[in-house]
Amino acid sequence: MRYTLIVILILIGTSSISQVTFISIPLDKQLIGRDPITNLGNIAIDGEVDNSNISYDSILIEVFRNNILHQKTSQFLSYSSHIASFNFNISIVAELVNYSLKIYGKSGSIATLQKQVDSIVAGDAYIIQGQSNAEARMLSGSANSNQNEFIRVYANSTHFKDTLLNNDNWYIGEGDGNRNTNGNTGQWGLKLARMLIDSLNIPIAIFNSGHGGKDIAFFQAPSDYQTSQESNYGRQYYRLNKTGLKDFVRAVFWSQGTWDGENYSNTSTLEYKNYFLSLKSDWLRDYPSLEKYYIFQTKNGCGGFLHKIKEAQRQLAFENQDISIMSTAALIHYEDDCHFPFINGYESFAKRIFPLVLRNFYGITTSNEIDPPMIVSANLINDTTLIVETDADELSIQTIAEDFELTNVESSTITNIEASSNKIIFTLSNNPGNGATISYLAQDTTLGNFITNQLGLELLCFYQYPIVDNSGGADSVLKDVIKVYPNPTDGLLHIELQVNISIATITLIDFSGREVLARRFNTNKVEISLPETNGIYLLIVESENGSIYMKRIVKQ
Repeated sequence: MRYTLIVILILIGTSSISQVTFISIPLDKQLIGRDPITNLGNIAIDGEVDNSNISYDSILIEVFRNNILHQKTSQFLSYSSHIASFNFNISIVAELVNYSLKIYGKSGSIATLQKQVDSIVAGDAYIIQGQSNAEARMLSGSANSNQNEFIRVYANSTHFKDTLLNNDNWYIGEGDGNRNTNGNTGQWGLKLARMLIDSLNIPIAIFNSGHGGKDIAFFQAPSDYQTSQESNYGRQYYRLNKTGLKDFVRAVFWSQGTWDGENYSNTSTLEYKNYFLSLKSDWLRDYPSLEKYYIFQTKNGCGGFLHKIKEAQRQLAFENQDISIMSTAALIHYEDDCHFPFINGYESFAKRIFPLVLRNFYGITTSNEIDPPMIVSANLINDTTLIVETDADELSIQTIAEDFELTNVESSTITNIEASSNKIIFTLSNNPGNGATISYLAQDTTLGNFITNQLGLELLCFYQYPIVDNSGGADSVLKDVIKVYPNPTDGLLHIELQVNISIATITLIDFSGREVLARRFNTNKVEISLPETNGIYLLIVESENGSIYMKRIVKQ
C-alpha cells in the first residue's frame, strides 16, 4: 500500500510539469453568441500541451449544466517536437441556465485539473450607441429591480483606452451606474434586456458605447479603429471582437442628436443622414449579422433647436427598411430638460422599443400600431383645406395650432385642426400658394397633449414637409393604369386597376374637407356608393404598393 501511494504521488507531481497553454477559452460569466436557427452557442477551446518533461496523453472536458454533470468530451494528443494541439467545439443551448467547464490533462487514469470556467451562457447581443441618453445613467429612480444574472456585459463603457485594456472580465448587467461602472448597461438598456429575457428565456448581452455631449461626426470609424482604442468606435469594436461577438450582434439602438442642433454643431438634415448612413455601413461591415437599426427621435430640449435633426431621423426611417424609429416627445424630462428619470422616461424607452424588437427578431406581435405614426403625404384639396395623411390606423388629436408651422405661405395661417381616421385635416385662412411646407414640432412642455395613434405613441416630428397643391384636380403615378367611371356619376362609382396590383384603401372627402368614406380592400376592382348630397368630392385611391391616385369626382 505504501508503494502504491508513492507511485501515485510521483505521477501527480511529474504530470504537473506538463504545460497546458490555452489559445482560446471563455471567461467566467461570458455570453456566447447563439445561432438563431438552432438556438445553440458554440464554445471554442483551443490550446497546446508541451511535454518536455512528461506528457499528458489526452485532454478531458467535463461540461456542467447548473452544476450537474451534463457531458464529457476528450481528445487524444499527438506530439511533434514536444508540442500537441487540441481543439474543442462544445454546443450549449441558449437558455436561462449557467454552464461550467472543467478541463483536465490526463495521463493514463490520472486527471489533473488545468482550468475551470463558470457561468457561461449563450444568447443574443445588442449595441446601444449615442449621447448621454444612450448612456442613460441614473438621475431619478432606480432601474436595478430589473437586474438578472442572465444580463451580461463585457468590461464597461469607459472612455479610456488603458482602463478598457486592463479589464478582461464579464459582469452581470448594472443599470444605475455610469460609463465607468463594471457591467454598465444604462437604465433603459437594463430594462430592455430584462424584458427580452422574461419573454424569450434567453440570455442577453448589452454593449453600451454611449458618449455624452458629442455630435454624430464623433462616432464615425477612424482608419485605425481595428488597432487603436483611442476612439469611441475603436473601443466598441475592441469589446465585440475580443469577446467573439462581432458576428452575433442583432441590432443597434441609437439615441443621439442634441449636439447636432442649431445651438451646437448646426448639422444639416442631409449631413446628419449621410453621417448616419456612413456609420451604418461601417457597422454592417464589422458586425455582419446586424439586421436592424432603431433610432429614438430626439425630444425637444437641452437648449437646442433640433428640427433639422429630427427630420433627418424621420427620413432615415422612411427611406430605409432596416431602420425603425420611435417617438419620445411625450416622455418626461428630468429637471435639467435634457435627460430623463427612470419612471416615464428611460423605462419608457425600453417599453416602447421592446415590441418592435420582438416583432423583428422573434416573430412575436404584441399589439397593433407599435410603430409611431409618420407623415406620408400633405395635400391641399381646395384653397383652405390641407390634409396630412399618416401611416397610422387611427389618430387621436389633442393639440394646438402652435405645434404646427407653415412656411412659404405668405399670409396663410391654420385656423382649425381635426383628426379623421389616419388623417389630420387643417383649415387654413387662405390658399398658401406654391412652395408651401408644413412642420410638426411637438410641444416643448412635458405636460402637453400630443397627436397619437391607438397605442398612445406620438406622431413623429417632421420639418418643412412639401405641400402638394391638388386644389385644381389631382393625379399620380397610377393615372395610366386606373379607370374611374362614370364621372360625373349619379351615385355609383366603378374603380379598376388594370394591372396586377390590389387597391388597399379608398377615401372620399367632400369639399369642406370632411372625410365621408374610408374603406379597405384587397382587390383591383371596386364599386362604391357616393353620399346622397350632390357636389364635388376628392377620391383618394391607394394601392398595395403605396402609390396614390387622387381625382375630383362630380356627384349629380
